[in-house]
Amino acid sequence: RNLMVEGWYHGYTLEQRTYGNNPTAMNWIRTDGQYEEAAGYGGYIRSPLIRFFKNDPRIVFHGPVHELVEPSLKRCGIAMKQCPIPIHHYGKLNQPRSLEKKEAYYAIGTKKLAEMGDDAVALRELAIQAEILGRYDEALDLWERFVAIVPDNPQAYINMGIVHCRTGEFDALLATAQKALALDPALKEAHYNFALAKLHLNGAGEAAVALEKLLSRVGEYPPAQFLLAAAYCLTQRKAESIEVLQQLQHSAIGPDLALRCRELATGLAGAGNTGFALAMLETAIESGIQSKEITDLFSVSKQAEQTGRSSGGVDSKRRDDASGHISGDSAAANRPTGSRAWI
Repeated sequence: RNLMVEGWYHGYTLEQRTYGNNPTAMNWIRTDGQYEEAAGYGGYIRSPLIRFFKNDPRIVFHGPVHELVEPSLKRCGIAMKQCPIPIHHYGKLNQPRSLEKKEAYYAIGTKKLAEMGDDAVALRELAIQAEILGRYDEALDLWERFVAIVPDNPQAYINMGIVHCRTGEFDALLATAQKALALDPALKEAHYNFALAKLHLNGAGEAAVALEKLLSRVGEYPPAQFLLAAAYCLTQRKAESIEVLQQLQHSAIGPDLALRCRELATGLAGAGNTGFALAMLETAIESGIQSKEITDLFSVSKQAEQTGRSSGGVDSKRRDDASGHISGDSAAANRPTGSRAWI
């Protein structure tokens, strides 16, 4: 009531804070202790939502599934004011049911999009849902249609890069990162994706340089710090890798470091690069990151390496020098397992 009498605004934009403990998510913000509702969560993703507006016949909902009033407000030139009251949102608790709903919404959205023609808001929404559902070809098609309408949106290229990473297309990941950087040189996710691609394309040295510059500018950014530790490990800078991993144990991703290291090493070992898998696992263990899964995987990888040597085999994807260049098919060897630990 007090907000309504402050001025002649037609409505208010509220900030929705979706809480979680995944600092690798795009636009993740660390909690500052301002609200007790955030207790137990490391951070949140901020989403502006229009949820409080006057009853005006010009304001109508628009969209294939999740209907929004923003398009009609923009079309009518109706101004909104920022509301200081946040919406505390905690995501989905029933994951199987949530997945069923996403599939249903995606089907409805696809049908309505076909009926209404390409719409930027609808395309973006469906593209994000397609990636979450693992429909990678469809997600890329939707993002391509989106950038055809909105070519200057760097976030679109970041999302396209996520899909390329899921499918192991690191050349394409690099290309989308470069496009995002051209549009927004300060976008930290673009620098991260650039380094991630370089790490998998015989350029761990370049990845390390890019990540060092990024971190010197933005400060704490756990996903980039973890990637930097991997780049250091790959370029024979083990002591520096251990130092970074030990620092990360006290960060927001500390509880998940064992899982992240194991997933990375599993992907490398599965691709035949047991040398780097062993190096990463050994570095993790020496930095104090230990779990039964890590030690078991280390033993299996060590045995596989010894078996290969005794039979005359050679690890064709070893680290060659401090520059981070790798012989063999490094793009396949260093492919992540699809976990969001990398994005």
